[in-house]
Amino acid sequence: FWTLLNPLLMMLILTIVFSHIFRFELAHYETYFISEYLVWMFFAQTTANSMASLACNWPLMKRVRLPKTIFALSGAIAGLINLGLSCGPMLVIMLVVKAPIRPAMLFLPISFLIIAVFTLGVSLGLSSLAVYFDDVAQMYQVGIMGLMYLTPIMYPKTIIPERYMWLVNFNPLTHLFEMARYPIYYGQLPPPHVIWISLAA
Repeated sequence: FWTLLNPLLMMLILTIVFSHIFRFELAHYETYFISEYLVWMFFAQTTANSMASLACNWPLMKRVRLPKTIFALSGAIAGLINLGLSCGPMLVIMLVVKAPIRPAMLFLPISFLIIAVFTLGVSLGLSSLAVYFDDVAQMYQVGIMGLMYLTPIMYPKTIIPERYMWLVNFNPLTHLFEMARYPIYYGQLPPPHVIWISLAA
């Protein structure tokens, strides 16, 4: 229930803030925001949960022989299922606000798979560090907030000053999340450079 309610509440708050107060000139801002916020939630929750689960199950792994990657993998699969379920309310929102639903959305499973593989890789790296350094989980909570604002999820790239654009483009999440925004919001397949950068990441 909370998996579905969280993005809806965030979409409602940010739509009021950015569409009516700051007034971004974006048609169907609700769709613009939720197209990337869903994958952001998947990334943030999966990496945090995987890190916590490996650290918590470390004593168990010392007693029972099992692949250490299983905890991060199970977290990524569970997150991917939640991401798929979240697409239902997203489609309802798009119908309510009369945003176009185009055939390009059939590309989403490929987008989600690429994002999931990247997320699993980050989860494994963070989990390995969290086992030995307790502060990693605390630092990550702060870092993930900064990363969210560095990724154009709730604002268009056009408002970023030119001197900072390299920083946003250097962020791999910018391109990975565009893999979802292009089919959902723009109704077209992601450009080749977005696909190649995402695959490389």
